[in-house]
Amino acid sequence: MFKRIIIFIISLLLIFSVLSACGEQADGAADETTEITESQTAAEETTTEPPEYIPPEDSDWGGAEITIAAINYGWGNGAWIATGYCEMYAEEESGDPLNDAIYERMRAVEEELNLKISGYKLKKFSAAATDFSKTVLAGEDVIDFGMVNASNLPTLLNKGLLIDLKTLPYIDFSRSWWDQNLISELEIVGKLRAATGDISLYNDYAAITYFFNKHLHESLGLENLYDLVRGGGWTIDKAMAMCEAAAMDLNGNGEPDIDDSFGMLLEPSTIRYTMYSCGVRLTKIDSDGVPQLCVDTDIGSRVADAFVPFMKDKRVNILSSNYGGYSNTFTDLMLPMFIDNRALFYNNQMLVALNLRNMEADFGIVPTPKLDEAQTEYFCPVSEWWATLAVVPVTNTQPEMTGQAIEAMGFYGQQLIKPAFIDTTVKTKTLRDEDSSEMMELIFKSRVYDSASFFDYGGIKGLFDTVFNRGEGSFVSAYAKIETKAQKAIDKLIGELSGM
Repeated sequence: MFKRIIIFIISLLLIFSVLSACGEQADGAADETTEITESQTAAEETTTEPPEYIPPEDSDWGGAEITIAAINYGWGNGAWIATGYCEMYAEEESGDPLNDAIYERMRAVEEELNLKISGYKLKKFSAAATDFSKTVLAGEDVIDFGMVNASNLPTLLNKGLLIDLKTLPYIDFSRSWWDQNLISELEIVGKLRAATGDISLYNDYAAITYFFNKHLHESLGLENLYDLVRGGGWTIDKAMAMCEAAAMDLNGNGEPDIDDSFGMLLEPSTIRYTMYSCGVRLTKIDSDGVPQLCVDTDIGSRVADAFVPFMKDKRVNILSSNYGGYSNTFTDLMLPMFIDNRALFYNNQMLVALNLRNMEADFGIVPTPKLDEAQTEYFCPVSEWWATLAVVPVTNTQPEMTGQAIEAMGFYGQQLIKPAFIDTTVKTKTLRDEDSSEMMELIFKSRVYDSASFFDYGGIKGLFDTVFNRGEGSFVSAYAKIETKAQKAIDKLIGELSGM
């Protein structure tokens, strides 16, 4: 009975998706203005058709238990509302759409495969790797699979604790619920020890975005941001110009302070996110599964020389590192300013949206901007601090059941949890923002990853800190200083992984 209810819900979601698309065409949205790439458009079209998921014939596990490790299991008292949800497990339905979607996914998988899901609590963030490792290193078959922060991956790999997911039966990584961009970056020397996609709620949390204050945007008479994105004109030059327009000395004291209006709320990491959104990559995986350094110093220099001075302009922006004395600068200073209509943009993870739902003024969501209009795609970076990856420990003794459970979790995550997260994010007290819903779909389909973000070869991520600190003209020299060290670290990793 429960399974039939789930299928009915999925059918309604699919019907709503098709009707929404028809409604957008009826409103006169011009396809000719859209410059989103063919691959992104094709991906959007596939979501209107029910994906093929057929449970294996031998999918009755007779009520056997499978244990899934996940962070934030029961941790809901943090500054971010998002941390109140464990992405893999919910004790019961509560009336909260996102919690209930997590619960429904869990129940659907349990009924589909006739098994029982148990949760294993991992400590938050950096401690998760230690918590996950201790049972595996002890040889204990406690965890069947887990969702760990992407930043934990090097620790787990270096200890040889993870199996190649491609050896698990029943998982088809070509399915739409798996993130191909991430898989292509982590399939190193032919082995895939971690993967993500719609199985992970926290990977959606981790997408970097531009929130914009609709009240301030409209009062300034600025260009329609949604149309700019659709037409390919949303660039860093446009973003900087809009921020300039929003900067105002509201208290008239002639000095920029937290009582004024600003263009953007940002952090030092914004330069890294901007580099990625403008097409800079540190590494790419070659046909042999080996990371290759591929830094485009021309683009890197263009972005650094234009954007770093802009970030540091105290008259225009609020930079988190300039404001101490707060237990959490992002929630205690920046969020109130944005909610109070005194900041046009807030550059942060998608998870911030859950904290914005009760603001009086409406907010919207757009992807991180492109370098220029010649750039044909939007590249949306991801915070490896928040993103989670599915991993299976070498102590697993139930590979068949684990493979079936992981695949089913991915499918029902796509059908239940992702729509609930989007709906929860873009639906305010009075209305639903269909434009931002469209933007979120674009952001999720345009996520970009770089193995260097996970493994930080030779400290190469410090390149962005160096550029931020030194400013104009520093990108080429900063990269030259780290290049040899980064290559040695890559060679060392490949040597270690090749022997596993």
